[in-house]
Amino acid sequence: MERLRIEAERIAELIGAREAELLRLDTARQVVGELPAAHVVATSNGGVPAQRPGPWTAGAVTARAAKTEEFTAKVRHVVEAFAVNDGTAVRCKDVVEALGEEVVPRRVEKVRHHLKRLVVAGALAEVGPGLFTPAGGAAVARE
Repeated sequence: MERLRIEAERIAELIGAREAELLRLDTARQVVGELPAAHVVATSNGGVPAQRPGPWTAGAVTARAAKTEEFTAKVRHVVEAFAVNDGTAVRCKDVVEALGEEVVPRRVEKVRHHLKRLVVAGALAEVGPGLFTPAGGAAVARE
């Protein structure tokens, strides 16, 4: 008899915990239901929201990847042109300037990021802190 009483108490505790969880979920559902539905587009397929165009849709990601590849190719071309012309390694600021961009920290860091990616890919080598040259090239660091 005692064992059944203990089991009944345990079940009552479980029921109380589940009721509290259901109450919390019901409150959350009500709050979400009150949010503005500005992002939901009315459709003829029963009100299923349409996907909003955003920066992570398939087309946007593909376009961004193509732009990145194109920019990386330009950066590599500039580094190779510098290194071949005078045999010295190229600083990031020189690449930014050669690309015709404004030499500001934001642009310099963007180009530095691409240069570092090219180093990892094996297309460029970093011969000193912030000095880049084509991989396998015999460029010297300029001071």
